[in-house]
Amino acid sequence: MSDMSTLLAPIRERETAATEGPWEVRRGGDFQNIQIHAGSLWIDVVDGSHQTPPDGEWIDSPDIDFIASARTDIPRLLSALEAVEALAQQWHARGEHDMAFSKTIQDEDIAMELLTHGAGMVENARHIRNAVTAALGEQA
Repeated sequence: MSDMSTLLAPIRERETAATEGPWEVRRGGDFQNIQIHAGSLWIDVVDGSHQTPPDGEWIDSPDIDFIASARTDIPRLLSALEAVEALAQQWHARGEHDMAFSKTIQDEDIAMELLTHGAGMVENARHIRNAVTAALGEQA
């Protein structure tokens, strides 16, 4: 199974290469379009109310709003997933530390408690990574 950073890398690359946001939705008259603005660059995406796209599919207003908000939403989602991965890394490292430290404790009960706690942290980190990786799928 791929790790989370491997799955996020191509998404982050596409996000970094895209026109900077925020993007704006501008509506005019009887049509809707998205104007993606970055400096002097404007890209218009017109919905199907006045013209049919090449594939014959109509683009409706929720799709236009989704496209426009993607430039803001995707970086926020990527940052959230990266924060979850950072937390899982911290838990894993702390769990490994606790398990190693448990070997230096003379009191067997305390050593076992620390070992169990550390193993639990490592296991929780694994569960978090597996859940996010499964939600992302193996394809990026």
